[in-house]
Amino acid sequence: MVSPDLQNLKKDAETVIEDELAKRQQNEHRLDTLLDDTAAGIKKLAAARRQKQNGFYQAWVQWTMGSSPLKAMQLEATLKREQPGMLTENPEAYYRLLLERAGALPT
Repeated sequence: MVSPDLQNLKKDAETVIEDELAKRQQNEHRLDTLLDDTAAGIKKLAAARRQKQNGFYQAWVQWTMGSSPLKAMQLEATLKREQPGMLTENPEAYYRLLLERAGALPT
């Protein structure tokens, strides 16, 4: 036979463990929600950035379709030589500058 004191101690321990598990599950849920919200925000910002940059890129692609491939390659090579990191650091400015140099945009 188990003494009442041990039974009460066991019940108290079970209650404490259940409460701790409930808190951990709640915290996990909060963290999952926070991570999901953060990921969604990052995706939204990336999509907006791509869409913003995409305009000059699309215009550049259209311009290259209607002109000499050699001319396009020369413009790109010259700009990459003058501004080596521009394409990766600021693609929007890179394609805008290419379009300006090609005469497709007013300077």
